Amino acid sequence: MRKWGQRILITVGVLFGLFLVLAVSLQSHGAAKVIANPTTCGVCHYMESEVASYMKSDHKEVGCLACHSSGGFFQRPVDELQVATRHVMVTLNKTEPEVLHLPAADQTAMQVNCYGCHKEVVQNLHQDKLGNCTSCHRLSPHQRPARGQ
Repeated sequence: MRKWGQRILITVGVLFGLFLVLAVSLQSHGAAKVIANPTTCGVCHYMESEVASYMKSDHKEVGCLACHSSGGFFQRPVDELQVATRHVMVTLNKTEPEVLHLPAADQTAMQVNCYGCHKEVVQNLHQDKLGNCTSCHRLSPHQRPARGQ
């Protein structure tokens, strides 16, 4: 095998190993609490008001990824990397939005996660007629207009 082929193989192996470490770490309650907590998510200055309002909300004990990830062993780190990359690019390009918009896939994940925690409350509601939870609860737990609004 040529040297460049070996280097590519080693690089891919290292990147996969780092991804696997991140995936395993996010499964650990302690590591997930550090990686996906509001302080970490609030590093980007345009998220400060969302983090501040979240810290005053009833959801303040729930980690960010509990709502903003579709979960799963491999999906959670993928979601975390996508969100982190998106935030870094917005910060580096100085394109902070006035209103944050949540991508459609993330809206679907949030709806599933809302129902997962609050199923006893909403089990008798006709969800098909109401739409997403954020249709009515668009400022919960963040006080600025919810993503996607």
